Amino acid sequence: MTTKRVSLTYSVKIDKIESEVERLLNEALDNLEDTYANYGHITSGKGMLSYETISEIDLLRQELADIDLSLSGIHNIITAYLGYQAQALNEKPALPTDNVKQQLFELKNRLDNMSDENAD
Repeated sequence: MTTKRVSLTYSVKIDKIESEVERLLNEALDNLEDTYANYGHITSGKGMLSYETISEIDLLRQELADIDLSLSGIHNIITAYLGYQAQALNEKPALPTDNVKQQLFELKNRLDNMSDENAD
């Protein structure tokens, strides 16, 4: 049983990221609990070494892979958010030093010109 996947991209307001991550994590954990409920019986009873057991283990692995993919997405969201926060803390407003230098140079020239005119 192969499940086709589609990648979705959507935006969330920065102040809603935590609740969105919580929602996604709860969904992944609910899926994990459901998976355990559906496959917990594999270990009980006789006939462990059978084609039925192989089939059920394969289905279990596929469901766990889906859950792992969800957890990977959550991990990526948190990593990106923390990177964004770290970058925001490290960024300082850039001072327009080139512009200030140019303005000071022009002001100095004007003052020099005014001094020269007054000296004449």
